[in-house]
Amino acid sequence: MQRIAAEHSAEELPILLTSAIRVTAPLTALADPSRRIAATVTALSQWMTICSKGRFVICDGSGYDLSRDLKAVGTVDMRRLEVMTFENDLDQVRLKGKGYGEGQIIEYAIENSEFLASASSFAKCTGKLWIENYLPCRRAYNGTAGFSHFGFMAVSAVDTRFFIVQKEFFRSRLLGSYARCDDLRGKYLENAYFDSLRGTAPKEWILPVYPKIRGISGTSGQEISCGNLKQLGKTLAIHYLRSQE
Repeated sequence: MQRIAAEHSAEELPILLTSAIRVTAPLTALADPSRRIAATVTALSQWMTICSKGRFVICDGSGYDLSRDLKAVGTVDMRRLEVMTFENDLDQVRLKGKGYGEGQIIEYAIENSEFLASASSFAKCTGKLWIENYLPCRRAYNGTAGFSHFGFMAVSAVDTRFFIVQKEFFRSRLLGSYARCDDLRGKYLENAYFDSLRGTAPKEWILPVYPKIRGISGTSGQEISCGNLKQLGKTLAIHYLRSQE
C-alpha cells in the first residue's frame, strides 16, 4: 500500500472543478451569477498557485462558458486548463437539488474530458473552493479513494466538496449515486455517496489528512475557513475512524 501511495503522490492528478454559474437548484444562497463567476476565478487562481504544474478541468452544468472570464485574468494559465460546458437536466435539478446537478456535472466531465480520459485517478473540488493543504492530501491518497466525512466518532455522511479517487472505482461505486438525491426531503449527495460506500472499511476510503477548505459556499453564501481547533478535532476523528474495521 505504501508503494502504491508513493506512486500516486508523484503523479500530477488532474483536478476537476465543478461549476453552475446560472443557478436553478433550490436552497442556494449564492445565486448572483457575477458573484459566482468572481468566486470561481478566485478559486482557480489559487489552485494554479498551489499546483504550479497541474492540469485542471472546469466543467459548468448551467450552459455558461467560463473561457472569456478566465482569459481576462492574468492568474490563470489557460494552457493547463480544459473548459467544458453543457446543460444539466434542469427539471431534475429544480426537483432534486444541487447534488443531482453536481453528480451530472462529474459524470459529464468523466465521459467527455480529454484531461480525465488519460488519467487513472483525479481530484474533484467544488468550483468556488480550493484546498490549502492539497499537496499533503495528494501524498496521503492511497490510489483508490480519499474522501472526508461528516461526523466525529461515527460517519454521518461523505463530504463531497473535495475528494481524490480512482476513476474506475468512482465509475463502479459512485457515478450514478446522484440519482438518489432529493434535497428538499433531506437526501443530499453527501448521503447518497455514503450509502454507496457502506460496507467498505473506513481506512479504505477516508483520507488520512483533513483538507483545509477555503473559498465561498454556494449553499450559504458565506466564506469557508478551517481553524486550528477544527483541524485538530477532525484529525483525531480520522485516526479513530480509520482504525475501525
